[in-house]
Amino acid sequence: PDDLPPDELTMEKAKELFLEGAAAAEGQRWQEASNLFLRSYELSHRESALLNYAVSLKELSRFVEARDAFDKLLREHQPPPEMAEKARVMRDEAAGKVAVRDLRGMDRDVTHEILVNGVAVPDEQQRPMRVDENPGPLRLRVIMPDSDEVFSWEGQAAAGERVLVDVQFEARDTSSIFESPLFWIVTGAVVVAGAAV
Repeated sequence: PDDLPPDELTMEKAKELFLEGAAAAEGQRWQEASNLFLRSYELSHRESALLNYAVSLKELSRFVEARDAFDKLLREHQPPPEMAEKARVMRDEAAGKVAVRDLRGMDRDVTHEILVNGVAVPDEQQRPMRVDENPGPLRLRVIMPDSDEVFSWEGQAAAGERVLVDVQFEARDTSSIFESPLFWIVTGAVVVAGAAV
């Protein structure tokens, strides 16, 4: 195969990755399967690789990414009718398990810094702001720009659950230990005691 033209070599590699992904999926090694199908798709841009990548994500309970992969398949490709119908059904199943948080109370004219489980999420200034996540522990942090105001929220996101979260900013404690009056009182007592000795 090394003497094949570059395009054929690429497609041969994509086919090999796809077959390895199929074997991993058959063995229910979904993380491995998702990686292999994604690599196959990146090389080939074949609908079957993208469909199987989306299915693997769904099996891993990565419903947001699975939904988005099914959407990409249906939007950017023209799969055969049977494949398209299968993709629509699985897309709706995945979308139904996405946990949604609607963030209310944020100023429409301000672009906030938003972190979901430590990952930055762009603020597109739609209010209330919709945050889609996979089920499981969920940590939200909304920071007002050029300010010391922050909102934090933690909870458990259930599959398919939609919750309204009121964003209420509070001032962050940005003072250092050196700015604390208690520090100076304790330190002063140590110095006075030292002087007495």
